[in-house]
Amino acid sequence: MRFNYIATALIILGLVTGCSTVPTAKQAAVLDTATTAAVLATKTGVEANPVGFVGATLLKVAILSHIDKFDPETQDVIKKTTASLWSAAAVNNIAVLMGISVPASLPFTLAAGYVVYVNTPKTD
Repeated sequence: MRFNYIATALIILGLVTGCSTVPTAKQAAVLDTATTAAVLATKTGVEANPVGFVGATLLKVAILSHIDKFDPETQDVIKKTTASLWSAAAVNNIAVLMGISVPASLPFTLAAGYVVYVNTPKTD
């Protein structure tokens, strides 16, 4: 049963990121939400966000829908930051689905967040 959720998370990862090497903020939000849902469905972990799963999802929607109200430089910072945070959270969720405990998954999580932050291109 756990294999099905891992496979689903990896398929979602492939579909969301597509051909891009670095997920956008929207892709990372979808990926984090989908992998969190898989973790909660398998009961392999718990939602660590204090506002809960629904609250976190609504916050992502609110952030993404208001990014365009900022100046371009601020938009870039928000996009880089959210893409890296949500990508790191998704990597952590996938690690939890694979049975890797949270302390052991931290190097992968931090590396993913760093790589996404550094490689997110600026908006033209």
